[in-house]
Amino acid sequence: MNEKDKPIESSGPFKVEITDKKLIKLSNRFLSASFSKAGGLRSVQHLQHDENVSVRLNPIRYGTSMNTDHNSGGYLFLPNGEAEDIPMGDHDLVRIQRGPLVSRVEILHEMYGLQYKLTNTNGSDDYIIELGATTHLNMNKDIELALRFTTGIKNGDEFFTDLNGFQ
Repeated sequence: MNEKDKPIESSGPFKVEITDKKLIKLSNRFLSASFSKAGGLRSVQHLQHDENVSVRLNPIRYGTSMNTDHNSGGYLFLPNGEAEDIPMGDHDLVRIQRGPLVSRVEILHEMYGLQYKLTNTNGSDDYIIELGATTHLNMNKDIELALRFTTGIKNGDEFFTDLNGFQ
């Protein structure tokens, strides 16, 4: 155990430690998920079928167009150009929680929060990695936030969507 992996003194029921590991892994009996030290999902492995899929999830932002009489909003997407990656900042936090029933990797950024959750409850939720996203509306900026998924899935020209969560 190096200096950065030593537990921090705490008086509660949880063990707290600071780590500088380059790869974070969460697993249950069906799935194993690998994350970068910045909290980004890198790959998901189905343990029973020995399938490994590379995954990249990048938070991105668009500026909004001011050239029209309509501004971007809940139903209009009017960007002013290409998307920009949102880099991790100096005060952002990656929190790893490991437990017998639920394990999580959380990213707390000044503009957003992401939470990856993997359960171990002997239920159907054990077959999925749940992703939760939160945006911070206290920003005084007119921007559009999005998540860009890049995967190793080979589906040709087919693209699937869920009609804004209606199905």
